[in-house]
Amino acid sequence: MPALQKLVDEYKGKNVLFLGFSTDKATELKPAFFQQHPFDFKIIPNAREIAASFYFLGYPTTYIVDQDQIIRNTWVGGNVLSKLDAYYRAKSAIDDLLSTTEK
Repeated sequence: MPALQKLVDEYKGKNVLFLGFSTDKATELKPAFFQQHPFDFKIIPNAREIAASFYFLGYPTTYIVDQDQIIRNTWVGGNVLSKLDAYYRAKSAIDDLLSTTEK
């Protein structure tokens, strides 16, 4: 998630929205964790129905969705990909989408 926060910081003020979905209820989210690891994006709790509408193989799963609500890229992991690989993969996908919408 630090890689995601780095992307959030880099794309502030651009047409990019970052959301985190948790299947935990809001009361089950750990405030101490978020105090130690602050995120500047919305975490949506109790998102089981949203999660069920996506095909996913595990947690965390990252989706890059364009302005037409089409999934353009997806991958699973923190453990499979190094933190830098996840950052660069997401950055590349976001930059590609932004360059096509800015034309």
